[in-house]
Amino acid sequence: MFQYIKRMNEPSASLLLLLLLSTDFVLIVLHIIIATFTPESPLCNLEGICAYMNIYHLIMLFWVIILLAYVLKSTGCFYYGSWIFAFTFFLFDDALLLHQKIGDNLSSIFDSYPYYLRLGSRFWELAVLAIAGMVLFVVIAWAYFHGPNVFRKISNDMLLFIVALVFFGLIVDFAITIKLGPTIIFGLGFVEDGGELVFDSLILWYVFLMAIRNGKSDLFLLDMLRIS
Repeated sequence: MFQYIKRMNEPSASLLLLLLLSTDFVLIVLHIIIATFTPESPLCNLEGICAYMNIYHLIMLFWVIILLAYVLKSTGCFYYGSWIFAFTFFLFDDALLLHQKIGDNLSSIFDSYPYYLRLGSRFWELAVLAIAGMVLFVVIAWAYFHGPNVFRKISNDMLLFIVALVFFGLIVDFAITIKLGPTIIFGLGFVEDGGELVFDSLILWYVFLMAIRNGKSDLFLLDMLRIS
C-alpha cells in the first residue's frame, strides 16, 4: 500500500496538500474555539470565521476550475469540460446561494396553493439540487462513456470526492435539521464544515497533481483502493 501512495507523490503537490490541510486545521480549530467560548469581541465571532471558511472554500473551487482548464488544454481532451461545468455550477451555487433562493421563491409561490403543495423551502431546495444533479450527471456520464480511458479513471476518482462532499454537504447538513439534541447538532456542524474543507483540499490537490502530470498517470485512487 505504501508503495502505491509513494507513486502518487509529487513534491510540489504534496507541499500544496500540506499547506491546504494545515489551513483547514487552523480554521476548524478556530471555529471550535469561537463556537465553544463565544467571545463577545466583534472582531472574533462565529459569523466571521464562517465567512472566512466560505471564502476559502470558494477560492479552492475556483482554483479547481482553473486547473481543470489547464488539464483540458494540455491534454487536448475536451471531455474535461464536463468537470469544469460541474465545478462552475458548484462555485456559483455556493457563492450566490442559488438553490436556497430558488427553493425559497418556489416555496413562497406554492404557499398560495392547496396545503398538500405547501412543502416548505427545504423540500424545494432539495428538488432544485436533485434537478441540477441530474443535469450534471447526464453531462458527466456522456463525457465518461465517450472519453479516453485515462479520463474515465480520473472521473472515477473525482466521483469518489463528490460522493464525500455530498455526504458532508447534504446528508450531514440534513441531519442537523433533525431534532437530535443541541450537543449532537453542535458536533455535526463541525463535521459538516470540516469535512467539506478537507475534501475541497483533497480535490484541489488531486487536480493539481493531474495538472503537473499533464493529465497522465499510471495509478489512480480508485485503483489503489481496489488493490488494498
